[in-house]
Amino acid sequence: MDFTYDDEQDALRDAVRGLVGRAYSDFEQRRQTTKADPGFSEKVWTQLAEMGVLGLPFSEDDGGVGAGPVEISIVAQELGRVIAPEPYLTSVVLAGGLVSAVGTTEQRGEVLGALSAGESVLALAHDEPGSRWSASAGAVTAAEEGGSWTLSGVKEPVVHGARADLLVVSAALPDGGTGLFLVEGSAAERTDYPTYDGGRAAKVTFSGTAATPLGEAGRDVTASIATVQDIGRIMACNQAVGAMEVALRTTTEYLKSRKQFGVPLNTFQALNFRAADMYVSLELATSLTQWATMVLATGDAEATRDAAHRASLQVSRASRHVGQEAIQLHGGIGMTAEYSVGSYVSVLTALERLLGDGQHHLSALAGGIGDYGSIDPLP
Repeated sequence: MDFTYDDEQDALRDAVRGLVGRAYSDFEQRRQTTKADPGFSEKVWTQLAEMGVLGLPFSEDDGGVGAGPVEISIVAQELGRVIAPEPYLTSVVLAGGLVSAVGTTEQRGEVLGALSAGESVLALAHDEPGSRWSASAGAVTAAEEGGSWTLSGVKEPVVHGARADLLVVSAALPDGGTGLFLVEGSAAERTDYPTYDGGRAAKVTFSGTAATPLGEAGRDVTASIATVQDIGRIMACNQAVGAMEVALRTTTEYLKSRKQFGVPLNTFQALNFRAADMYVSLELATSLTQWATMVLATGDAEATRDAAHRASLQVSRASRHVGQEAIQLHGGIGMTAEYSVGSYVSVLTALERLLGDGQHHLSALAGGIGDYGSIDPLP
């Protein structure tokens, strides 16, 4: 496989890196941005839209750019490098991805056009209290009467749910299965709260709330939700790789500059070995993530699911290893809120938990072990 970028992809990477690099040129800028509502920079969101980044995954007919998974992964990595708080993964890849996959022609043009232009923020209201990364819904139910649909129940956590102009909501259908609905953000009861990674989430309550079916009314779209979740997992891996690269670089630079007993910390061989192990974990995660991104580009849903689980498992292990070692090798300063390393670890943890932790992916892979043939013993 050829993992090198072409000229257009290099230009995209440089453009996004320049934009978010200026916006978050030092860690304090990110801290101040996440402290204030809505928890990300509306200005940066608009600039990303003007650059065409928000419309990358969507077809030109729907107001987007029509780019492929590799281009989207480039954006995810660059956002990960500065742990940008903008909800690209949840709003564009997940919520926007479901609108693209399930919505009618009219819905795609209206919703994705506004999202691509930076005029709207979407939020996916799918996670439910007590659920663990399922593609189906149960806590929120949909009811239909006279051709009108309403939703009842609770979704939590909904990333940036309080800021969202439009909610993409999954709900249990009257005849079974899971459907998707569009709900105006202001129509639901939303309780906003900060998350440990510096972001925002909300508890969203529906009480007979009016909703518009996304796509065909009453259609079970569980399979589509599962497919978009796999896409989100691969892009979350890319975002985590970007964050881990900076966490490792920050740590190695600290070992070179910080002195103990009158000599730099990188004088001590044991610390160099630990940094080298971090590098190996990162390289394994990067390779699997790049491979999974290229599998996604083939359009094979079954292969993508397998690749998403494999990459997510490796990234989960690497995130824990790189993150924990980054804090340990920094000593006490790594635990302070004013220093960047702790926040990088928090973001890596949040990315791991967004669509399934390592144990979840390991269980999914183990469940399919029977699909492989046996190896005959040597004579």
